[in-house]
Amino acid sequence: MVMLQRRSLWAGLAVYGAALALTALTYPVLEASGGPGGPPLLWGTWVPIAVGLLLTWFAARRAPQQELEKRLDDVLDGHPLGRELVWLMGALVAFLAGVGAMAFVFGQIHADYFVLAVPVARLLFLFVVPVLLVDRAGFSMEGSSTGMPRLAMGVTEPWRWVGMLPVAGCLLALVLGTGERLTPVPDGVALGVFVALVVISVPEEIFFRGMVQTRLERLTDRWSGIVLTSLLFAATYALIGGYAELPRAMPTGGQHDLGLSIATYGVSGLLYGYVWACYRNMWLNILLRGGVITLVVAPSLQIVG
Repeated sequence: MVMLQRRSLWAGLAVYGAALALTALTYPVLEASGGPGGPPLLWGTWVPIAVGLLLTWFAARRAPQQELEKRLDDVLDGHPLGRELVWLMGALVAFLAGVGAMAFVFGQIHADYFVLAVPVARLLFLFVVPVLLVDRAGFSMEGSSTGMPRLAMGVTEPWRWVGMLPVAGCLLALVLGTGERLTPVPDGVALGVFVALVVISVPEEIFFRGMVQTRLERLTDRWSGIVLTSLLFAATYALIGGYAELPRAMPTGGQHDLGLSIATYGVSGLLYGYVWACYRNMWLNILLRGGVITLVVAPSLQIVG
């Protein structure tokens, strides 16, 4: 088991190293951006994520994480984690296949409707189906009750909200990295927050962090789970490519550029995963992910100018 953990971690880190090196050589990091017209890759992704990771480590050093992990073990007790992970991977494959199929169907109705494919497929295959197959809205399919929704979203311990520090630090660094002036526009803000928090952040963070990463952590170890999940997260966005409903949030250099996707979504996934592993507070992940998406797509939504 220890050997498997080490191999998983080192293999994941090797993929990251290759992707970052390739990206740095292929795209000047001071000019390449996470989306057309977006901030430079260095200041728009790597620096804010580094700030977030550092603040998360600093804030969580003295947190009673062992007690929290014991509660999580109790929640997952009796769950067939390997079998559930297989079901989750099946749901992810269905999501990727469903995006293409739904884009075709919606495109037959109207040429512009193909962008509805990703949000509809996301809600169906990354939220509804996993909840029904794996968690059944709070109860394992094996019949044993689980307190995962209560543990992840019914957060009452003050220390588990200290994670707002890295969330705020990362978002502030991202704002400074864009070099643009914030200009609130009510309609644009409302649309951006709704899309970022509801359509994207909620189902994806619950699926990738709450379900997939949690099980990978238990089957390997903490950092192996974080790294493997973030790579899976990056690969997913590389594959959906031009179907994404927020194209400004997609990496440039080709809709299916896996290396650049790892250098952006994968690196961001490390922070999302670390915040989840330290606090098990889904609200922090939703706020962090939603904030990042909103700021990255802000210019096209007229939130900044």
